[in-house]
Amino acid sequence: MRPATTILAAVHEAGGAVPFARFMELCLYHPTAGYYSRGEAVFGRAGDFYTASDLGAVYGRLMCRAFEAEWRRLGQPPQFQLVEAGAGRGAFAADVLNWAQRHHPEWSAALHYVLLESSPALQAQQRQVLAGEDVARYSLAAELREVPVAAAGCVLANEFFDALPVDVYRRAEVGLVRGWVEVVGGQSQLAWRPADDRELVAAQCGVRPTEPGDVVEVAPDAAGWVAGLLSKLQRGTLFVVDYGYAEAEWERFRQGTLRTFRRHQSGGDPLHQPGEQDLTAHVNFTALTRALGAGVATLATLHGFLRPLGDADGFAGLFDDARLAPERVKRGLQLRHLVSPAGLGEAFQVLTLRHVEP
Repeated sequence: MRPATTILAAVHEAGGAVPFARFMELCLYHPTAGYYSRGEAVFGRAGDFYTASDLGAVYGRLMCRAFEAEWRRLGQPPQFQLVEAGAGRGAFAADVLNWAQRHHPEWSAALHYVLLESSPALQAQQRQVLAGEDVARYSLAAELREVPVAAAGCVLANEFFDALPVDVYRRAEVGLVRGWVEVVGGQSQLAWRPADDRELVAAQCGVRPTEPGDVVEVAPDAAGWVAGLLSKLQRGTLFVVDYGYAEAEWERFRQGTLRTFRRHQSGGDPLHQPGEQDLTAHVNFTALTRALGAGVATLATLHGFLRPLGDADGFAGLFDDARLAPERVKRGLQLRHLVSPAGLGEAFQVLTLRHVEP
C-alpha cells in the first residue's frame, strides 16, 4: 500500500480534516507510512537531502571540540552524557565516539552517548553503524522518557527542530486563519479556518502576521522539546544547529518557510505524495529562547560557531589521518563547505541554550 493511501485514510478516520501540523506529523512519522519511519534512504547522495553530518567525519570532529570544552567548563565530571536528538543513522555518533577516544581520551572515559531516535528503521541502521563500538559507551532511546537524567552533559539537536510538525497561519482579509488539510473524494486539499492571535501567544510565538498574505509557521511542540531536552541535564547545554531566523528578521520570511525536499530538489506541493517527501520549516530561534525561560542563550552562524574551534591548530588536527593527497583534498572541501559563508556556514545557525545551573 502506498504511503499516501495510509496517511489519507488516517485523516479520513480523524473526521476528514486535521490541522496542518497533524497532517505533517502523519507524513513524517506515521509508524508504517511516515517519511522517516519507512527505512528508505533519505539522507546523503542516495536520498533527498544532505545534513552537516553527511559531509564526512569533519563535522563530528569539530563538534567533539565543542563537547569536550563543555566537559571542561563543567569541571571535568567523571560522568558526562551526550544526547543526540534525532540521531538518524548514527554516523555522527560513530564519528564522535571514535574521535573522542583517539584525541580526547580523558573526556572519552567519562562520555556516554545517547542516540534519541523514534524511527525503528533508523535505530536498526544505528546498530549496524555502531556494531564495532563498545556497547557500554552508548545507548539507544526511542522516546525522551527513555533518556536518563544526567548530572552533567550536553544535548545536540542537529536539524531536529526544523522537522517538528508546524501549524500554518495566514493573515486573510477576514482576519487570521489556520491551515487544515481536508480529504475530499480521496484527495487532500488545504482549507483555511478562522483562528485567533491567542493561539500564537499560547505557542510562545512573537510574530504577528499583519498584512494580507502574511504567513507564519508555528511548531506547537517546540517549547516542550526545549524543556524536555534540558530536563535531562542537571548541568549542561543544549546546542541547536539548524536553519531559521530570529523574530527580528521575520520580515524576510513573510511568505512562509514551509518547504518540501525530494531527490535534492526543494519546492513542490506539501500535500503531494504524503509520506514520500520531506516537509520542513525554518526554526524560530527566538521562540526557542523564550521557551528556555531563565538561562543563557547565544545565537551564531555555523561559520561563527565552528571557526573558533579550529583556531588552536588552524584545523590541522582534522587532517592528521589523511595520508593520501586525494583524501586531504576531499576533507578540505568538506571543511570549506561547513565553515564557508558560501556553504552551510551562513545558511545554518547554532543556538546555544544553557539553563541556570545550581
